[in-house]
Amino acid sequence: SMIVFLPQSQTAIISNLLGPLFPHFPNLNTLRGDRYRFVEPYLETVQKLRDLQVHVIIPGRHLPIQGAELIDGCLARLHGAVDYVHRETLAGMNAGIDVHTLMNDIVLPSELRVGQGYGKVAWGVRTIWETYMGWFHLQSSTELYAAQPIEAMGELVQLIGVDVACERAESLVSTDQPVLAVHIAEAILLVEPNHERAAAVMVAAHQALLAQGGDVSFWESGWLRHQIIKWSR
Repeated sequence: SMIVFLPQSQTAIISNLLGPLFPHFPNLNTLRGDRYRFVEPYLETVQKLRDLQVHVIIPGRHLPIQGAELIDGCLARLHGAVDYVHRETLAGMNAGIDVHTLMNDIVLPSELRVGQGYGKVAWGVRTIWETYMGWFHLQSSTELYAAQPIEAMGELVQLIGVDVACERAESLVSTDQPVLAVHIAEAILLVEPNHERAAAVMVAAHQALLAQGGDVSFWESGWLRHQIIKWSR
């Protein structure tokens, strides 16, 4: 992390130190693939910027941000938001709560609300959890082996029949459960790669995810739109 500070004008040149959108929740791990970014150094960086009492921030993208009071307020909220998610995740881990429950349950209080157009709180929770615990989630013996869960789902689809499975996936989309619908549709497409109804479920489910807030983060919206194009036939 590097800050170029110009003391005469109280200007900090930070490039993408805090991400391309300010003040938005950080991406502790990007969807494109990257090393995990640790929370403590990030918080130290934000605090360092506050200590410098900057009047102008020049980011790597977009226009400079001006105003000492505005900048300090944004930095204070950003620091508080990331620290809150960090502490709540650790508390949940120590209480034995699984990562997916924590991803769903941990939300920012209104006084710490920041944008999530870049990173997302749920993704931050997962990255923090795995930074401390690693890839073994302590939920199933199957995590230790190379077989993928979708393979077992495919076996179940063959047992009940692809048409019955597809009807269930369609029902899940219509009842606002698109993530579960994607799980089932992907299993159907593993068994029958050219199944048109399952492909249509994939399109509808990803459109529903966009409508349910998936358009806020540009990482998430980009992936969802790519999947819609991929499965449109």
